[in-house]
Amino acid sequence: MINAHATTSQSQQSSRPINAPSNDLENRRCALLNWNNYEEDEVVAEGRISSTNPSTKVHCVPLGRDCWKVWVDVVFDKYQTMEVYRATMDAKQLGEAVGSTLAWPKSSIKMLP
Repeated sequence: MINAHATTSQSQQSSRPINAPSNDLENRRCALLNWNNYEEDEVVAEGRISSTNPSTKVHCVPLGRDCWKVWVDVVFDKYQTMEVYRATMDAKQLGEAVGSTLAWPKSSIKMLP
């Protein structure tokens, strides 16, 4: 059996596990898009990226590959009662999630300047 580190130079090795992405996006502002509308980028809320690591938990449930953990800062009026992508004990509708974190599909997140 060959040790994976035996063929990797020290400058190429990282201190974090291979599966754990770096979180250069942490605290970056983002727009949350309607995860159920595949035809256009319909912005439903704004927030900040909390984590992109699939192992991170949101209300005791790991994110998995397809979601990022986001802080919800503002929900636009007409989307207050929209169902969240992954309901929690505290938030089943988007308006209930303001000031809290949610799992949101990364394909439905757009970074803001």
